[in-house]
Amino acid sequence: MSFESITAKEWYSVFWKAKFYEPGQICYQTADHLTDKVLLVKKGHLLVQALNREGEMVSTEVLEEDSIVNLEILMENFAEWNLPNFIQYRVVALEDAVVHEIDKEFFLSHLYVDPRKYHRLFEKVIAQMVKIFFAYTLSNDKTSAKVAWALFRLSTTVGKKKEGGIVELPRYVTQTFIAQLAQAGLARTNEEIQLLYQKGIFVNRKQLILNQDKLIKHLKSQVLTEYLE
Repeated sequence: MSFESITAKEWYSVFWKAKFYEPGQICYQTADHLTDKVLLVKKGHLLVQALNREGEMVSTEVLEEDSIVNLEILMENFAEWNLPNFIQYRVVALEDAVVHEIDKEFFLSHLYVDPRKYHRLFEKVIAQMVKIFFAYTLSNDKTSAKVAWALFRLSTTVGKKKEGGIVELPRYVTQTFIAQLAQAGLARTNEEIQLLYQKGIFVNRKQLILNQDKLIKHLKSQVLTEYLE
């Protein structure tokens, strides 16, 4: 989805501005208490991290181009929802990234002008929520299903697609990264990755290059077993 119409040069510095981030830099955190700025990913991938019970920041989601960073800002009566202060998360750049900071009212009013863009925006939001919800439904499932789903999410967002369904994951996608996204233990995640390598799903384990077609087939067998019997 293109937002050139709302980020045209004539509006620059009046209603929006571009911010540039290097890998590891925090692009947003709930402690910022933004109430009037929509943050939109223009370039690069960002990592959403949330506090767990041990007080550690763990990876929960990857945002790609044209994703809204601070979704809660879109609520009409933001103050009335009174989000609990224990809901804390931050968004970190995984690579060189550009985030557009846009005035909320300006952003929404221009989306209304073009209903198709408005609709596509919320299609993207809905798809993102469905993926997160599905990950939640698997949270108490077996590790094989959780790891397979985490790998599928990564392969479709940050993966570099090659011929024959081969996808190469970037270097920052470590086994710890996968374990956090899968909500699984590191040891069990490593065991599962080894099994996936043995099944031919990983073409190269060290560089995390996988066959996405085989991964999808494996994921279906893990998640839909009871329906396929």
